[in-house]
Amino acid sequence: MILTFTLESRPTSKQKNLILDPLDAFNETQAGPCNFKEFTLFARSETAGFGGGLLGWTHWNHFFVCALVVDKRVRREGIGSELMKRAEELANQQGCDAIYR
Repeated sequence: MILTFTLESRPTSKQKNLILDPLDAFNETQAGPCNFKEFTLFARSETAGFGGGLLGWTHWNHFFVCALVVDKRVRREGIGSELMKRAEELANQQGCDAIYR
């Protein structure tokens, strides 16, 4: 079999799923259902609006923080630390025993 290798710098969801779906199917036969769940946490104020946010997911018993941002107007006020603290609490509630940042 002759293969051609290509790089996709902005893969579509369909292209990603060509890789992830069979990988997840195999992994689930080895480790059980992955229970993938995405989540976001937001810090907001009625007066200032968006103060920060965290994007992550759970996968098996692992908790991944993909991105965290704090608005420049309110940096150094502990918002990022509070977002991480709440994410860790959520991870514990979900039964996760590992957190990756």
